[in-house]
Amino acid sequence: MPNVVLDTKTEYSNGMKEKKVLRDLPPGVRQFIKFCIVGFSSTAIDWGLYYSVKNLIMIPNHVGTAVMGAIGLVGWAIAFEVCISNVISTGTAVLNGFYWNSRWTFRSADASNRRQQFVRFIAVNVVGMALNTTIVLYLTISLTSNGHASNRMQILPKVVATVIVMFWNFFANKFWTFKPSKSLEPMAEVTK
Repeated sequence: MPNVVLDTKTEYSNGMKEKKVLRDLPPGVRQFIKFCIVGFSSTAIDWGLYYSVKNLIMIPNHVGTAVMGAIGLVGWAIAFEVCISNVISTGTAVLNGFYWNSRWTFRSADASNRRQQFVRFIAVNVVGMALNTTIVLYLTISLTSNGHASNRMQILPKVVATVIVMFWNFFANKFWTFKPSKSLEPMAEVTK
């Protein structure tokens, strides 16, 4: 059992401070906890923006109805609305996630590698977004009656999709996006 000291902080070369309770955990557990903290902030951005774009701003709703109506696919308006709202919200959350994961969770010792990490992070999250959107769309259509659902039922598909995609994102980012280069692996372990 690790010693829990809540007021002691360690300062790293990049200026980040971390409570000793996190530092005493095994590196993989520590990274997963940090990933979940970053993920929580990204999820709040994603869900809040999704709900706002879909239900308050409603531009995807109006555009979806107009576009799908113009091409004779009125029944697909909800799919258009869900997809556009989800891409906007998830895309914004992904940018938040990259910023914090690259600087805190997977703290790369090689800042010159940041561009490659960003491209990989985007690739991982494009796959994650495709999975997320597919799950949200499928569950939204499955749970709605005549294209209408209560506000509670609108967020349930996002909850399910987020939980499933979280594991894909963590492992793909840990073992591919932010994997330390061979020459920096010992240094990466020291900074954890």
